[in-house]
Amino acid sequence: MNKTNLDEAIKLSELNWSIIPIGNNKKPLVKWKEFQERLATKEEITSWFKRWPNANIAVVTGKISNVIVFDIDAKHGREIREFQIPPTIISKTGGGGNHIFFKYPDRHVPNSNGTLFGEGIDIKGDDGYAIVPYSSHKSGNFYEWVEMCSPFDIEPIDVPNWLYNKLFENNNSDSKTKLWEKETSDVLEGTRNQTAASVAGKIINTIREENIPIIGWNMFKDWNKNIPSPLPEKELRSTWESIGKYHTTNGEESKPLLEKINITSWKQFSKKDFSEVSWRIQNLIPMEGFVILSAISGEKKTWVSLEMAKCIAEGINFLGTELFKTEQGKILYIDQENPERDIVRRGKQLGFKENENFYIYRPNSLNLNDEKIVKELLSKIKENNINVVFIDTFRAVAGGLKEDKAEDVRMFFNRFKILKDSGVVIVWLDHRRKPANFEGKVPKKEQLLGSQDKTASVEILLQLSSESGSNEIRVFQAKNRLDREINAFKIAMVDKDNEDGTRTTDLIYDGEIDEDETKKNEAKEYILELLGSGGKTTKEIKNTVSTQRKIGEKNIRLALGELVDSEQIDYSKKGRSHFYFIKETSSLEESEIMSLDDL
Repeated sequence: MNKTNLDEAIKLSELNWSIIPIGNNKKPLVKWKEFQERLATKEEITSWFKRWPNANIAVVTGKISNVIVFDIDAKHGREIREFQIPPTIISKTGGGGNHIFFKYPDRHVPNSNGTLFGEGIDIKGDDGYAIVPYSSHKSGNFYEWVEMCSPFDIEPIDVPNWLYNKLFENNNSDSKTKLWEKETSDVLEGTRNQTAASVAGKIINTIREENIPIIGWNMFKDWNKNIPSPLPEKELRSTWESIGKYHTTNGEESKPLLEKINITSWKQFSKKDFSEVSWRIQNLIPMEGFVILSAISGEKKTWVSLEMAKCIAEGINFLGTELFKTEQGKILYIDQENPERDIVRRGKQLGFKENENFYIYRPNSLNLNDEKIVKELLSKIKENNINVVFIDTFRAVAGGLKEDKAEDVRMFFNRFKILKDSGVVIVWLDHRRKPANFEGKVPKKEQLLGSQDKTASVEILLQLSSESGSNEIRVFQAKNRLDREINAFKIAMVDKDNEDGTRTTDLIYDGEIDEDETKKNEAKEYILELLGSGGKTTKEIKNTVSTQRKIGEKNIRLALGELVDSEQIDYSKKGRSHFYFIKETSSLEESEIMSLDDL
């Protein structure tokens, strides 16, 4: 008996997937039609694999298993990269292709073999099945789950729009028959309008909002064609627009669902009244949106975020200054990074007071790449009137998200966009990679993992820097979508040992970081980077640094002087000419000195 496949079949059946045994010819070994209506028992599955020890496994697709499969066949030269595939369940087939699993949609899905996307692309829907890992293939290869994309890691995502529209744009009559069968038969002429209004409402409530204007209308027309006495199209359109515009859902106030495109002149548009930007912590945390607070591991981002949370919960100014005036609000602090004892110790050390504005959630495991979990979290936020959510850290809760995949990162943040319209802000604590050689100590956007797509998704990006053992934290605002970026500033951590043996720590504003000092340090970093590829003349350094980094001559000269004084670089001189090089690795022959004027 193939114990591995038996175990896998039972595990899959426990996901409420309808499982059947498959022969090497890809044909079912049992009369499988009944398993479109019911799930096999554990005893049935065990008996099958005892009878057929080398059987492969298949899932019956469609409504019974709540999945459909987008089947990409490599032998026809088709590849997964042809399509925009969101994070969902994916397997590699034995033939080198892929099975992409999506959640069963709101309508009947017929099987198709190459008819929708061309040869090599099949759809396994109702009346279909798909072979799953760890089945074997005649090539000798095995079906395998893509890493972190097995049904035991994530759940299938909704059918993406591009596939949904393709599936149903030519199949409305088929799905209509199944969805509206009751309303299609025995419609009396005197009740047509009333029934039509009911059907229109059901269509609008059943399909996705973006599909209502075209697909929904076509479904409605198909329903009308199949009733004994169809309504005239003008009358049908009037009913559709009336219901589509004013239909009420779940008892909420009526709102338009079918919107016409309206363009506006600049004269009218410019007269719109917008409220001023409002802040939870002035210039640092807005009233709604996303903030990333990043640092290299161990550089005090948790200290800073806890202090921010404390100040918001208590309604006191952050760092004790009017520069960072703070609006009181309710906090939810989610920490999956630090041990509970460390959270309690730091909270007490920072002087947390007991109040009803601070909630904490310390999960053993939290996957915010799972839609169901996100919905539950959003429900808790709404239920408790939370204003600010701190999440420590992004990577700990991202469920294995590949941060270098733009589509995945955007989809992850999109799950939380609803909060932007409800007065909630999320502060994501995130790790930043250590700087490479010669990158220096000033944090850079590109050091944030997946920075391009993360940065595009947030309103504010704050980057911290603190040397090991230092009580100084430097804060750099690398992005501010709501206003101009504020100057970098310093935070002093002031410790006090109390008589009872406890220690308290205050975080205090310690002034702006001198811009000239910042520019000089940036110049030092870039000079070291330039000299890493070989010696350069003063003129070459000046031209490159001033052009690439917009740093003035004064700070370039100061940077060169300090690098020489600290013996990080050296130079050779003949007359007024200088040639700089990294001291430990470079040497200079007399003939290399160029006759160029010094700065």
